[in-house]
Amino acid sequence: MQLTHRFSVPAPIDVAWAAFNDLERIVPCFPGAELTSFDGENFEGLCKVKLGPISLQYTGKGRFVERNEATRHAVIEAKGKDRRGNGTAAASVKAQLEA
Repeated sequence: MQLTHRFSVPAPIDVAWAAFNDLERIVPCFPGAELTSFDGENFEGLCKVKLGPISLQYTGKGRFVERNEATRHAVIEAKGKDRRGNGTAAASVKAQLEA
């Protein structure tokens, strides 16, 4: 599945880029997500997802695969496992900030 989303941030691009790279500031924007560790490149966390009557809790790891400050481009990959079952999830996020 591929999802594409575009939005505007009412801030200078340098401020938006700094915020995007600070996961401790960004994670609270995602309901159900919790950051448990972050070393600047790699991170670990939890994510609670509710699909209708089904509640899932994932634990996972991810990392910045690419991060280019000059072009304001980043790629983040993450993988997780359901804490109560055998389900897994993976995501690759490609971000491009534009002024």
